[in-house]
Amino acid sequence: MAHKARKSIKISLLKQLCELQCTREEIAAAFNISVSSLDKLIEKDEAVRAAIEYGKTQGKISLRRKQFRLASSSASMAIHLGKQYLGQTDKSQLEVSGPGGGPVETFDYSKLTPDERAALRETLERAAR
Repeated sequence: MAHKARKSIKISLLKQLCELQCTREEIAAAFNISVSSLDKLIEKDEAVRAAIEYGKTQGKISLRRKQFRLASSSASMAIHLGKQYLGQTDKSQLEVSGPGGGPVETFDYSKLTPDERAALRETLERAAR
């Protein structure tokens, strides 16, 4: 069964499609077969599986090579690759302090009574207007 379906698939074209990271739907459409037929073929035919793996890997290598070339002229690509491979980040530190450089004071609003919460809510709403 795999041999009959295999005749409608050219391994060289399959590799090319996989290099472009085509989806299963796109690959099936290129060979004018259903996705389920493609899935069965992948399951049964080692040469098809190998071609897909090879093509996808070659596509990733090609893309990576182009990204590294682009990094020499594109700061954003250099930054992207630095984040991916060098663990670089865009983190910036923000320090918050209270009066005189001391700690920030906090207040536990859950300790307010319902009336006190209502009065506070009303005061905040007036201030927002």
